[in-house]
Amino acid sequence: MLTTDTTLELRVSGRRIRVPLAEGDRLQVVRRAESRPERFLWLPKQRHIPGFYWAATNRGFVPYESQLERGRVVLADFDHTVSRIISQPFDMIANGQTYQIPDFMLLHVDARVTIVNVKRPEDAAKPKVRKQFARVTRALSEVGWTHEIWTGDARPFARNVEHLSAYMRPQLALDLAVEPAALHGLSIGTAVQALERIVGEDARPQIGAALWRHELLTDLSVPLSEASILWAAA
Repeated sequence: MLTTDTTLELRVSGRRIRVPLAEGDRLQVVRRAESRPERFLWLPKQRHIPGFYWAATNRGFVPYESQLERGRVVLADFDHTVSRIISQPFDMIANGQTYQIPDFMLLHVDARVTIVNVKRPEDAAKPKVRKQFARVTRALSEVGWTHEIWTGDARPFARNVEHLSAYMRPQLALDLAVEPAALHGLSIGTAVQALERIVGEDARPQIGAALWRHELLTDLSVPLSEASILWAAA
């Protein structure tokens, strides 16, 4: 039996609606929610740098409030299990008071839902923040949603994905002129040289876009280099 008293407040077709988290088809409601965030502030001398990231997953822009948030959006965009990225999808309300506005909602191809809150490590460690996030986790877990608290990622993987994201933009997301299997087992440097004989200066962007789309794979747990070995996706 669900015990959460949390209500979600969303904007649908220009109207505010409230849906008890424990009732109804929450996923369908949220999919219809307008993704334009309500609390973004653009102020002089603010510490964070907000902006808009063009996400291949959405085929459109996802707003973010800080570069830390942008980093999480890039990783979500690269994740082929994510089908939709929604910024600030709803208010979480209990006892008439908003206690959390999540930063992102990730809808997955297998119908899973991940709610992401982004905080700097020093802020996430504060007792008040930990208590608040524990409350969010409890409420979301009752309906089978995952609550992720993201504080950044310093691994080479994240840096590699950030680098590859440059190749997925519409004007650069070029299709490979050859089958991925033709580049299987080659280093990136060798593959670029081979492809340059066919497409010239488009060779590197084509390989970068293929890596972004997971048509070509390489070990992203270590820094990318010309020596990184490519293999074709199964």
